[in-house]
Amino acid sequence: MLLLNYITLILKQLIRMRMVLFFTLIFPVILYLFYGYPARPTTLVIFLNFAIQSAMLQTVGVFASVQKNSLWGNYVSTLPAPKIYPALGIIIPLFIVGFVGISLIGLTDTLFFHSLSFSDVVFAMCGAAAGALPMGALGYLIGYKLDLVSARNALVTINLLFLSMTFLPKNIQKILAWFALPNVWIEFSKCLVFEHEFYVYGFFVFFIYFLIVVLFINKFNVSGKS
Repeated sequence: MLLLNYITLILKQLIRMRMVLFFTLIFPVILYLFYGYPARPTTLVIFLNFAIQSAMLQTVGVFASVQKNSLWGNYVSTLPAPKIYPALGIIIPLFIVGFVGISLIGLTDTLFFHSLSFSDVVFAMCGAAAGALPMGALGYLIGYKLDLVSARNALVTINLLFLSMTFLPKNIQKILAWFALPNVWIEFSKCLVFEHEFYVYGFFVFFIYFLIVVLFINKFNVSGKS
């Protein structure tokens, strides 16, 4: 119940933050309208992945960095709740907003570009959304370890690095698909959309990354005050 109340509170806070909503919901749609034409199925899959995953990495990291030194963060750290709750309380609401954002991109493609069937668009959205969770967890760890300015710089640099990976030669991208989160989840989404099969290795990577984050938070008390 405590976690549900926390998630609801963060969602209400997000609704009041117009800039966050604009860059999470509206701006990706504008980019896709301008740069998604001529529509190609692979373009949509890659765009959906980066739209939600880069947003999760950046916004979760900034939220975590701001919260750790706030009065609210001090209060949350005193509550009798598992240490993972503050992390989930930030990751889940931003995930919900991010999923609404990629749903708008999928709707835009269905209405204007028709690069994929509606069912394949849904598969692509689910694959992209799955990769957003470990990216959000990574952003949370960076936000709590660094101050706000350093966290912003680090998160922007990481996002640019991930984006640059899509321009590398295909043989290098195949290697990165084994361990680099964005590439793993792009391959995962492609398997769902084009082959209608689950990319089992993608789930394995997701489990390993998420397990590392949970162990780190509980062992080093990332979500609380030392």
